[in-house]
Amino acid sequence: MAQQEKIYKGLSISSGISIGIVHYCRKEKPSIKPSYLLSEKQIEWEVGRFKAAIDESKKEIEKLRSVYSSKTEEEEGILAGHLMMLEDPMILEAVESKIRLQKKDSAQVFQQVVMGYQERFSEMNDEYFQERVDDIVDVSARIINHLCNTQDKKISNAPKGAIVVTDSLLPSDVIEANSNNILGFVTKKGGKNSHTAIIAKAKGIAHVSGIDPLILQREKAQCIIVDAINGQVVIHPTDKTIEKYQKIIANQDRLYQKIEKERYQAPETQDGYGIYLMGSLDTLDDVDMLCDSAIKGIGLYRSEHLYYKYKGVPSEDQQIAIYSMLSKKMERRSVIIRAFDLEISQLEKYSAQEFAPMACRAIRALLKNQIAFRTQVRSLLRSNELENIHLLLPMVVDVSEILEAKKIIQEEEQKLIIEDIPFAPLKIGAMLEVPASIIMCETLAKETDFFSIGSNDLMQYTLAADRNASNLSEFYSIIHPSVLRLLRFIVSSANRYQKKVFLCGELASDTRLISLFLGLGIQNFTVSTRRIPYVIKAIRSLSIVKAYEKTEKALEFLNADELVQFLEED
Repeated sequence: MAQQEKIYKGLSISSGISIGIVHYCRKEKPSIKPSYLLSEKQIEWEVGRFKAAIDESKKEIEKLRSVYSSKTEEEEGILAGHLMMLEDPMILEAVESKIRLQKKDSAQVFQQVVMGYQERFSEMNDEYFQERVDDIVDVSARIINHLCNTQDKKISNAPKGAIVVTDSLLPSDVIEANSNNILGFVTKKGGKNSHTAIIAKAKGIAHVSGIDPLILQREKAQCIIVDAINGQVVIHPTDKTIEKYQKIIANQDRLYQKIEKERYQAPETQDGYGIYLMGSLDTLDDVDMLCDSAIKGIGLYRSEHLYYKYKGVPSEDQQIAIYSMLSKKMERRSVIIRAFDLEISQLEKYSAQEFAPMACRAIRALLKNQIAFRTQVRSLLRSNELENIHLLLPMVVDVSEILEAKKIIQEEEQKLIIEDIPFAPLKIGAMLEVPASIIMCETLAKETDFFSIGSNDLMQYTLAADRNASNLSEFYSIIHPSVLRLLRFIVSSANRYQKKVFLCGELASDTRLISLFLGLGIQNFTVSTRRIPYVIKAIRSLSIVKAYEKTEKALEFLNADELVQFLEED
C-alpha cells in the first residue's frame, strides 16, 4: 500500500526546489572519557596532545582551502576566521593553564572552555555573535575529534542526487558539500543569515530548516521534495506532485535564462520613472558581472571581507589595490565602501568579558581602535582618484559617532597634504540598522551625504525576532507595518535635507515589495548581484502612480498578516 503524501512546514533558508533521495547524516558526539587527576608527567603530555590536535585541525582547514578553492569571499573569510580561532592566544592559553591547574585531560578542559564561549555568545541578542557560535562549534568539533581519536561523518560523502537530512550543519560541512551530488538540505536547526545559509545560497543548494529528522525517519521517507521557495518538505510525493514540481523546476530554468537579459535593461517604470539601482558586491568575482549590468555602481562593498582574506586588518597598500580596482572597474560610477563591520575583539586583544553584547562593534569599535580606521580612511582617500568612492559608516546610533569619524577623516586629509600625497575627498554615509538611528535620522542627515538602510538588521531589531532562529520565524514576516512606517519616516527626514536614501538587504531584493518602496518615495536600491535582473523586471512592470496608491492602502493595515495577505492578493 502506497504511503500517503505529507507536507511539513519549515523555514526557507536557501531558496530553490529539489527532488532527491534522502541521505540521513547523524553526527555522533565524540565520547569524552570521565575526568581523573593527572600526574605531573601526564600534564605535560596532555598539553602536548592538545597542541598536536590544534596543529592537525589547522592542516585540515588549510586542505579545505586548497582542495575546494573557495569561490566566494564568504567561504574564504569563514575558513580564515576558523584558522584565526585556532591561533587565538586567549583560548590556547586558557586551555593550557586550566590543564595544569585542574590536572584534567585536555578534551575535558577544552570542552569546558569552549562551552563558556558558546554560552556567552548565545546569550548575546545580536546576529553577528549568533553566527560566531556556529564557527566556535565547527572549530571545536575538529579539535575534540582529534583529541578523542574519532572520525566525523562527512556530508561530502553523500551520493549523487542526495537530500541531506540532519540536525544541523556547520559552515565547513556546506563548504565541502558537492553541489553536483547534494541537491538539498533539510535540518532541524538553522537561520536565514547564518554562515551555512550564505554558502548554501552561493552554491545554489535548496535548504529548509525547522524540520526534525526523526519525523522523516519515523515516516520512512525516501524520495522527498525540498520546496525552499515556500519553506516546506514533501514526503512520499505522488507521481502527480513530482511531475508538478519537475515542471516548476523546468520553468524556473527557462525563466532564469530569459530574465538574465533584463540585467541590461534600464530600471525605469512603465510611466518613465527612473530608479537608481546599485549592486551589492558579495564577492570580487562578481565585479565584471556588475560592470555589465544596467546599474549606477556598487551600493555596498563589505570591506570586512578583506579582514578575513588577510587574516587581520589589511595594510594601506593592500586596501588601495582593492579599492582602486573597484573604482576603475566602475568607470566613475559610484562605489560605496562600508567601513570594517567588526567587533572590538577582532581589532584588539580583548576577552569576551570586557565588552557587553553589541556595545563595541562596527563604528564604535573603529572609533575605539583608530589605527585600523585611520588606515582604512587613508586607503580610501588615496584610492579616490576618480572621485567616485564613498564611505559608509556601519551601525551608527548617535550623531557624535559621525562627528568623531569626520574629524578623523579631516585629520588624515591634513596628513596626506603635508606628505604631498594626492587624494580626493570622500562622501560620508550613515547605515541605519537600529531603531535609535532612525529616531535620530533627521539630526544624522545634517552631518552626512546619504543614508543606507540595512534592512536585515533593522527588521530583526525592530521586531525583536532573531532571523537566525527557525522557531521564531512566525515573528519575522516579509514586511511589518512598523517597518513600513519607519521607512516612511526615514524618507521624509532625508527629503527635508535633500539626502539620498539607499535601501539594502533582503527587502530591497524582494520583488513583492518593490511597489511599496517606490510608493514611499525610495528611489535608490542596492541589491545582490544575482537579483539585479529580477528587480529590474519588477520595476519595469510597475506604474509609479499605482505604486503610490498601493502604498497608501498598505499603510492602513495594522498587523503583518493583513499586510502580507494584501500583497499576495494584489
